[in-house]
Amino acid sequence: MSTPEDLTESSRSRPSLPQPASTEFPYAALEQGVALFPVIEVRVDLPNGGVFPFQMIPDSGATDTVLPRKYAVPLGFDLRECAKVEVETGNGRGIQYEMPRPLDAVIAGERIELHACFGDIGAPVLGRRDFFSAFYVEIDERNRIVKIRPHD
Repeated sequence: MSTPEDLTESSRSRPSLPQPASTEFPYAALEQGVALFPVIEVRVDLPNGGVFPFQMIPDSGATDTVLPRKYAVPLGFDLRECAKVEVETGNGRGIQYEMPRPLDAVIAGERIELHACFGDIGAPVLGRRDFFSAFYVEIDERNRIVKIRPHD
């Protein structure tokens, strides 16, 4: 008894598609501390044509990208124009200020809109809704690097 060619063809492994190249970032100390964190380099376009560089922590527990409130003015925002929202965080209840427009950013050569908030946090974090939706993230704690690559 022979097996039809189309059945044997479908049982073979399909060749894997080439994955987009990943970008690696070494851990870094933030805010002049001694502890090292997995960080991603992010360039945010400013309304005046300039660029604001950040080192941001990828945070799979954060729904949204959140920046410390002190960055509102340098990024061209007035907190009074931002929607004030009560949120539940890993540290309890808090207030965040939703930006009225997304930030145009470049991460690992990819353009991305960050729909971010300002909050009472010490270091900027990249959240699931925008960053993790655009990138696959691998944290290598032993070698202290974080790798990202765009989703297909």
